[in-house]
Amino acid sequence: MSAKLTIRTPLAEEKERFYDVYNTGLPGVDETTHESFSKSWDTNWSNGNLEKLWRVAVLGNEIVGVVISSVIESLKWGMVAELAVIPEHRGKGIGKKLIAESEQLVLKSGSDITDLAIGVKTHNSRAFSLYERLGYAVRFLVIRLGNSPWQTSPNQRLVVRDAETRDVAKLLRLVPDAYWNANSANAWKKCISEGNCHVLMTREDEKTVGAVNLPEERKDSSSTELALSFKLGFGNVVLDTAVTLVKTRQVYVWLQDNHQDLIDYAYRRGLKRVDSEYLMRKPIGGKTR
Repeated sequence: MSAKLTIRTPLAEEKERFYDVYNTGLPGVDETTHESFSKSWDTNWSNGNLEKLWRVAVLGNEIVGVVISSVIESLKWGMVAELAVIPEHRGKGIGKKLIAESEQLVLKSGSDITDLAIGVKTHNSRAFSLYERLGYAVRFLVIRLGNSPWQTSPNQRLVVRDAETRDVAKLLRLVPDAYWNANSANAWKKCISEGNCHVLMTREDEKTVGAVNLPEERKDSSSTELALSFKLGFGNVVLDTAVTLVKTRQVYVWLQDNHQDLIDYAYRRGLKRVDSEYLMRKPIGGKTR
């Protein structure tokens, strides 16, 4: 690289360029709609997280890479949430520098971070090798399954109602289906305030055994991404009940590999693997816990 590489906070007028670079991936980054990205940008701009946790890599006058960091307080993880370098500038060390910048940002966030984390698509061997060289190691696998929704007979479903703030204590006892559904009081309160969070209870004794977050659907939505939490032993019926709430033609759900019984059940219900990624972690100080 003849021009000097600079890593800095994005400017307000760089929103569109950030989005364009973000969608190129490094490679395999999840694509997102412009509407969804714009909402995230505006929210993070207003709450100060964009200045704290978003960065661009600039070569000359061109943005060639981006990174979005996040802190999962309930897990004490600092994460590289999204990372992208445009294809013509890969293999030049830009991704490595963005990861190093991300690590420093989350460590300065004021949270008690014990682990650094990053997700990588299982097919992305190039990025996987890079992360291993930087000290990250695989901790578990998450699988994205999808297909058409199915119907479950009413007597086999759980009772569903809108979640309320008074439910938070019970919701904290549930197990998230994947690592990004962080199980914290603040995360649940945010979900409840947005109005898309539902509690799932047994019919006999009204015991809370699950929860589902259904994102607000656009009119042109063809699919719904479920975010589940459940009490161990109730995963199958929670999934069954959650799927009956879906109104789109397709349903998707991420499941962590330690929930093997639920994964087996999902396959029996006709869901197919459409994506998968490893969660890689690096303990602070290099000590494995």
